[in-house]
Amino acid sequence: RHLRERGSTSNLAPAAFGTMARALKEQALVNAFARLGSRGEQGDGEEQDLDQELWDGDGSPMKPWHPLHTPAKMPEDEEDRLEMLEALDIIDTPHEEDFDMLCKIAKATFRVESSAINFVDAGQQFTKACEGVDMDFMDRDISMCSHVILEEKPVVVLDATEDDRFKFSDVVTGVANIRFYAGAPIKVGGKNQKAYSVGTVCLFDSKKREAFGEEEVKMLQTMAGFMSNLLERQLYLRHQAENADAAAAAAPVEAPPQDVPVLQGVEERSMALRKCMAFTVRKVDDSCIKLIAEKLTPSVHAAGEYLTRKGEVGDPMYFLASGSCICTLNGQELERLGKGQCFGEVCIINMCKMRSTGISSEEARSRCLRAADVMALERCEVLELKFEDAWPLMRKVPNLWYTLQDIAKQRMIRVNQNNSPNSRSGSRVQS
Repeated sequence: RHLRERGSTSNLAPAAFGTMARALKEQALVNAFARLGSRGEQGDGEEQDLDQELWDGDGSPMKPWHPLHTPAKMPEDEEDRLEMLEALDIIDTPHEEDFDMLCKIAKATFRVESSAINFVDAGQQFTKACEGVDMDFMDRDISMCSHVILEEKPVVVLDATEDDRFKFSDVVTGVANIRFYAGAPIKVGGKNQKAYSVGTVCLFDSKKREAFGEEEVKMLQTMAGFMSNLLERQLYLRHQAENADAAAAAAPVEAPPQDVPVLQGVEERSMALRKCMAFTVRKVDDSCIKLIAEKLTPSVHAAGEYLTRKGEVGDPMYFLASGSCICTLNGQELERLGKGQCFGEVCIINMCKMRSTGISSEEARSRCLRAADVMALERCEVLELKFEDAWPLMRKVPNLWYTLQDIAKQRMIRVNQNNSPNSRSGSRVQS
């Protein structure tokens, strides 16, 4: 009766259901009478509802899976596998372009209804990216990917209703209605050089398939291998950053001379650019950042020194690596700039536009003049990008153009907000 009310008997033959129901009832009776007898010996004198005892069971939480569904077993290296998953710090993280892009490619390549990149945690499956379906978390007990992480090679299921591992699973009998499934394990190498299966690149469809060829299996493995390389690279960069931070914290700090730039090397300048908000938002890759860093010139400016004056030639633009500056127009504050921000990009953008129309560099520079003053509020170290270097970079690194446009748009928004009536206090504009 209990199972029928749960709607979980659709795939049971009558004889199998009767046998299973009798076994469940007998076990429930044994458990209930054992508890009743135990309470009677304690002399609590309370009346007991036997029927309620039968269906409450022993108090353990019951999951609503079909009684003949068997979850995947735990991998032998489960503890180390979960440790690797924790080190990747991937669970419950937002969408990322590389993951989303691979899902789109997989769905189109294999012509399936849906594709996903899943990571199997201790009790749940987390979907990092998906295409054709909306997923986030799923109980590991009904995850088809939890079977894939047990294997070295991809798992291919042409018809899930005929596969003993899945035919009673909710994702097959329920709304998801999965028939075809293929998943390849994503393996990430640890410090001991052993690779752990942390997740899968998978495909699924509501229509069964007659075949999934060897070449298709290889392509799915290749996509999972790409994910493995991406995750290992992210893990390596995280470890490098942690080691660098630890070394910096342990090293004695010596204040540099006030007039000597710290960011002399390309790597130091690259690190400063990575902390620039605009480059982070645009996800400019390391090779492009290095190309830009090679063209930057570091300089130091003391408190009270003007970096730009209204009416001057708008070359170069500046990335603020340390310190803070104030931007003013006719004595009125427009905004304050801190570490990781830039200024002077509008002139560089306009010079590049002119240059692309055939105007000479000299004429472009003469036409693009500063629109405001920028003064250092404290000792500042900046990285200068000159127009003569920016123009060739625009063609090598298209993302630089869009990054500078983002910076200019955000600046316009900030300045407009700072100068709105609600932001004024007396005659001073608050930044």
